[in-house]
Amino acid sequence: MNKKELLHLLKSEGFKKEGYSLEGSSLFEGHCLDYRDGLWAVYYFERGIEFELEEFDIEEQACQRIYEKIKTDPFMKR
Repeated sequence: MNKKELLHLLKSEGFKKEGYSLEGSSLFEGHCLDYRDGLWAVYYFERGIEFELEEFDIEEQACQRIYEKIKTDPFMKR
């Protein structure tokens, strides 16, 4: 899946939109997807710090990874 498909999936499955960003670390705290320096980055952002950073060459792999992280986070479901 790509970023557009991921956003649709997250909305349709009812995940808290305030708990993730697909545009980088624009959150105070939450799961983030960002494209920078030619790589897709997946990480958890909290208090200005990136945690558990993973980088991918392929958008689909990054989207799948952040989806897995959001899906298994018990605080993300409404």
